[in-house]
Amino acid sequence: MSIAAIRSYPMSCVEPCGLGAGECGAGRCRETRHLQRVARGAYLFDQGADCLSAFSVLSGALVLEYVDDNGGVAILRLVRPGELLGCADLFDGHEHRTSARAVEETVVCPLPEADLLAAMAAGGGFSLGLMRAVASESHAFSNFAQRQASLSVEARVLSLLEDLSGGCRRFPLPVSKKDLAFMAGTGPEVLSRTLVKLQKAGAIWMEGGEVVLTGSAEGLGPVRLAS
Repeated sequence: MSIAAIRSYPMSCVEPCGLGAGECGAGRCRETRHLQRVARGAYLFDQGADCLSAFSVLSGALVLEYVDDNGGVAILRLVRPGELLGCADLFDGHEHRTSARAVEETVVCPLPEADLLAAMAAGGGFSLGLMRAVASESHAFSNFAQRQASLSVEARVLSLLEDLSGGCRRFPLPVSKKDLAFMAGTGPEVLSRTLVKLQKAGAIWMEGGEVVLTGSAEGLGPVRLAS
């Protein structure tokens, strides 16, 4: 597994920090030299490695992977811009329980423990913002698990495609079909049949490596969890 390199990155290319107003880590997000770029397919961190920072995702997307004792790989969730990851590992054991792999070129802001503690001690509402971000991170795991358990495979795949679209009606599929199958809790063969079924239902259209969300999904039932 390759670890991403750190380099300067223009702030115009990234979304606001998930902690709000760029206040994370005593203003580190305002200093472009502290941002970290993760190339598509590279790992931000590995399962079992020391956890020295949490991360605010500013652009791109990552998947969190878990490898069990038998070598099986499970994708636990997709992390998008505006979200925080790694807080639980940072404050509970300092060890990454999953690996984070970029499925698009991704930019993150590292939030070292010392910076977070200093910002919390300084007050100004930062502690509340951090608590909300950690709660959101926890809810993302439970929502993903609930979706896997409660929705049909067609609805799971469609919901994942909506998550991956970044709000665009037409977009290049940023993950491999193998990864999409993992994330939907199914196999590649079932995924292929499901994509055909979604196209026949008028929910999506696929052209080469691009996906078009049509906004129609007759007979598929709800595709999003209630908030």
